[in-house]
Amino acid sequence: MTTVDSRPYSSQNDLGALLAFLRTNRPPERIRDFPSIADLQEMLADPAIQASTRLWMKPDGSLAAFAVVDPSCGNLAFESESDTDQPWLEDAAIEWGCSQAAALNLPDPLETGYSGTDAGRRERLIRAGFYQLPESTLVYERSLVEALPDPCIPEGYSIRPLQGEEELDEIVHLHRLACGSEQMTPVYRRAMMQAPAYIPELDLVAVDPQGHLAAYCTCWISDEENRLTGSRVGYTDPIGTRPDCRRLGLAQALLYTGFRLLKSRGMQTASLSTSSTNHQAMAAFENAGYKLGSTRSRFALQKPG
Repeated sequence: MTTVDSRPYSSQNDLGALLAFLRTNRPPERIRDFPSIADLQEMLADPAIQASTRLWMKPDGSLAAFAVVDPSCGNLAFESESDTDQPWLEDAAIEWGCSQAAALNLPDPLETGYSGTDAGRRERLIRAGFYQLPESTLVYERSLVEALPDPCIPEGYSIRPLQGEEELDEIVHLHRLACGSEQMTPVYRRAMMQAPAYIPELDLVAVDPQGHLAAYCTCWISDEENRLTGSRVGYTDPIGTRPDCRRLGLAQALLYTGFRLLKSRGMQTASLSTSSTNHQAMAAFENAGYKLGSTRSRFALQKPG
């Protein structure tokens, strides 16, 4: 049995090890699973998430497993080698995630996801004290191959790219209003804007007649994921609208604009994800031509007692 030692995340070299792990450990059909290569590049630019990451390393310096707890949303992501002779590694990653959540004193129960393709993972989560939530994460896809509709922008509004860091505070504020939470931070939004998949011209915002940001749709492309999967997929999330500007058609106008921009860069499919409880968003996405592609189950850690 190979000796495996665990330690905290410590440097950019560790990010390289994590990305190499995803490339070699996952088959092409799982490359886009959360956390994907693009997700980790974004997340681990945030010092708070770096400090809440654990690696299990083999003597040759390669990665055997990892676990990441995002303190802002209380989410655990973890994975171990698919062909390992040490199945306890995934149990260790889950156990560490639970202890890290307790140390962080998260306000809400720790959550994690399950794609439904690994029965062993579900059993491990249940054994560790997790239970399946009624809601799930839905991944939607839309073809960009056929003719695309023109965006219909409400009178007085306009759509343009975000103006870089000079609008950082305003876009963070907009994220918080749209989502009804403080989860988005300037540090994380800046990390999004510095990630390899980020394209400034695709970071779209709708502006109201007074010149304030009213809605956003961050479109992006992971060239590496497309190369590894042999596909041409672009993304149209996160997306959100200021509460007082909803039901005006801004989200659809942003999506239609994003579709055209992604297609102009050679993308054949647009993808996004949302919660199964977000019925208004689901209806808007389906009206924009999205179809359900896959489902990711959600689990939460039961409170003691």
